[in-house]
This record gives sequence, C-alpha cells and structure tokens, in this order.
Amino acid sequence: MEKVFETFVRTTPERVWESITREDLHRQYNFGVGIKSDWQPGSRIESSSIMPVWEGEVLEAEPPRRLVHTYHVLWIDPARDQETFQVTWEIRPVGEHCWVKVTHGGLGQGADPRLYRGWSVLLGGIKQLLEAQPA
Repeated sequence: MEKVFETFVRTTPERVWESITREDLHRQYNFGVGIKSDWQPGSRIESSSIMPVWEGEVLEAEPPRRLVHTYHVLWIDPARDQETFQVTWEIRPVGEHCWVKVTHGGLGQGADPRLYRGWSVLLGGIKQLLEAQPA
C-alpha cells in the first residue's frame, strides 16, 4: 500500500529541492527537525531534533526533479522494529508554480497513521516557507 500527498507551490523546482535537502530550510518548516545528507545515491540520510527522528538512504537523486530515499522511523517505539519504507519526491514546474508529490510506499494494511500522516503537514510547511520567501 502507498499513500500519496500533493501540493502546488508558487516557486521554482530549484527552491523546492533546496527546501527538502538544505538543513537550515528544513528546520524552518519542520518544527526544528533537521536533515543531513550529501544527497548522492547510496548516501545516508539522518533526520533529528533533540533525538533521532528517522534515517534512510538516498536511492535516486535527480536535482531538482526527483528524489527517492528509504525511510526508517525512529521516533515511534513500535515502528522501530518495522521494515524500511520508500519515499519518492517528484517536482514539476507548472507555470509559475511547482507541483510537488510525495509517495510513501511499502505500507502494510492497517499501518499506523503516524508513519505517513505528517507528509501533508510537511508539504504545507514547504508551501508556506517558499511562498513567504520568494527567490
């Protein structure tokens, strides 16, 4: 099973990519949670606040259009023992906007909603940040 989340942001694909991959921008819209990686295929991703939040590995990186990475939750005790998921980011220009789509795959039937429901909040944060701070 997969969950799909989408939004339109009045910005460029490059700015969306930066908001996903730059730790300083990521912290601004994600409640202080940072993200670190060199964003090369095979590289580790670490997301943390005062404690680790999730970890993963970059599977594909095609700046500024596509990012695919694994996603292993660390902040929910029962989820730590679950498998690693795959997250795909797609970014496409549409006029003065960008269509941003996040697909969270590999979810089993009855998956804990805490594993995926934050994506809509994250996309809303990206939209709010980038539209308030145009390039």
